Amino acid sequence: DDLRRFSWQRGSMPVYASAETMADLERVFLFAFQGTNPFPGYLKPEPHVVCGQFLLGDTLITPLPVPHGNSQVNGYLFTRGGRKLVAYLSDCSAVPEQIVQKIARVECLIIDALREKPHPTHLTVGQSLEIAARVQPGETYFTHIAHELPQSYEKRLPVGTHIAFDGLKLHF
Repeated sequence: DDLRRFSWQRGSMPVYASAETMADLERVFLFAFQGTNPFPGYLKPEPHVVCGQFLLGDTLITPLPVPHGNSQVNGYLFTRGGRKLVAYLSDCSAVPEQIVQKIARVECLIIDALREKPHPTHLTVGQSLEIAARVQPGETYFTHIAHELPQSYEKRLPVGTHIAFDGLKLHF
């Protein structure tokens, strides 16, 4: 992926991740983290290890540990002024009940829904629909979808459930 547009004028890009994920990123993208690439606009990560809740402006961000196959990754809950705005679970294979309870009645649920067929590290459409029914969000957006789920698939989904797309902007 080309990330130059995110760091071209700023010079660096904040990267938020758990310690385990940050170590993986540093190992895989060593050239970027060591800052040895001389090309203008090349990604220069500004690492921030997430160890718990943190603030970005007036938005409280809470990490939500979820399984991704045999690994654990973080989803995130974004809260402002006591309002649960967004639960972002983009890359997971299950959502533990304690997380479902924590994000209950969130305004917007963004959730992994790879395809209809089972996958070892991702939720299916059916699993995501079941989780959304338990969470009872205002709106649900399926993300991390495979090409076999075209945008037209949205017509088959319940009211308030959508297929996310590149360039989608949500305002809260």
